[in-house]
Amino acid sequence: MRRKRLSLIDFVPDIAVDKESNLFITDSFDYTIHIFNREGKLIKTLSGKRRKKEPIEEDDFNIFGEGLRIVKFPNYREILGELSGPSKYFPAIFGINLDGGLIYVWTSEMDEQRRYVIDIYDRNFKKRGQACYFNFVKDNVAKIIDGKLYIPRIENYDLQITKSLGRFSFFNEPDHLCVYAISKNILGNVK
Repeated sequence: MRRKRLSLIDFVPDIAVDKESNLFITDSFDYTIHIFNREGKLIKTLSGKRRKKEPIEEDDFNIFGEGLRIVKFPNYREILGELSGPSKYFPAIFGINLDGGLIYVWTSEMDEQRRYVIDIYDRNFKKRGQACYFNFVKDNVAKIIDGKLYIPRIENYDLQITKSLGRFSFFNEPDHLCVYAISKNILGNVK
């Protein structure tokens, strides 16, 4: 069954290119990453963990309105009513970043602070660790370059607010770019 695409809920695959010009493409529904070489030939597929599919619900349409008041996205009931089949669920993976010898896979799973879970693999797809941070499930806004995370300031640690906002909203108005060093524990001696 094909995924119905609505502009607000249009989960497109994310892509990343490594130094050898291999193209990494995420599946926008299953926990799968396809790797193509520069000639376009599929060279590897990673199918990861199975997880419970998370349905898109009414509360996911809670967004910041004027004066940072929390309101419902206009016409959210109509949008919810048009979703069917796989379109009713969040993607398993919504982002991918490559840096050095590591692959960072942004999942739509969230921790107790409403940060997205990032699975971290080496180039052989051996799991190296896991991290959590804020991002935008509709479009990966994070970049990881030379061991640093570059991301608009969208974090918000006020759980009362983050639990009230839906996934189609930033948790904060992005007003500047943040740069964070990635833990040496994760980087280890990966080249």
